[in-house]
Amino acid sequence: MQPEIENLIRLAIADGEITEKERSIILRKAEKLGEDKDEVELILDGELTLIKKDLQIEQQNQSESNKKEILNKCPSCGANVASFTTKCSICGGKINLNKDSSSIKELLAELAIVEKEEGKLLSEYGFWGSSHFLEKINAFANKKAAIISFFPDPVSKEKILEFLAKAVPKAEIKSVFQIFDGTERNLHNITSTAWNKKCKEIIITARFSMQDDKKTFEKIETYAKQLSMK
Repeated sequence: MQPEIENLIRLAIADGEITEKERSIILRKAEKLGEDKDEVELILDGELTLIKKDLQIEQQNQSESNKKEILNKCPSCGANVASFTTKCSICGGKINLNKDSSSIKELLAELAIVEKEEGKLLSEYGFWGSSHFLEKINAFANKKAAIISFFPDPVSKEKILEFLAKAVPKAEIKSVFQIFDGTERNLHNITSTAWNKKCKEIIITARFSMQDDKKTFEKIETYAKQLSMK
């Protein structure tokens, strides 16, 4: 199969879904290049199934990880208490959440350092530099994604809502139809995928611990809807 078709398939199914418009464009392209449309569609569906399985496994692993981390210790009696809890249900002791320092402002400050270095490279060689410099730009994108992925999740209600308010708009993964240039789209999706996963990770944990806080829970669900979470 033509590499051009393979690239289109890979980009279209990156998020585990494919629209009818995306499917139609891939099949039209296949026909134009002399490929068997039925064979291409069979490969497309097979690749889509595989990536859905990978995403499902990843979500299950993330869910299990969140369950393991959901409990804190009461400083007074040592009992297990859910994250975001301000009062121990066993002894009534106060749980101090002020130690939460995982502010998105700190994360953005870390990213700004990398972006400053990236900006110097772009100002010197431009986005459309040689492949050598494009590799460097790609490395910057991966570095930013790693910073986002490993940044500690916020704990307090206020910082969770602040984090999601600023992070969810950054979590949009661009499809093959949203940005004309493939390189630009791929670079965007490296960091947007990291933001997407981080937001979903925080929402999964917050859903569990904020069920009794109706107002906050509704806000969390609004962000979940923007990320197409069920």
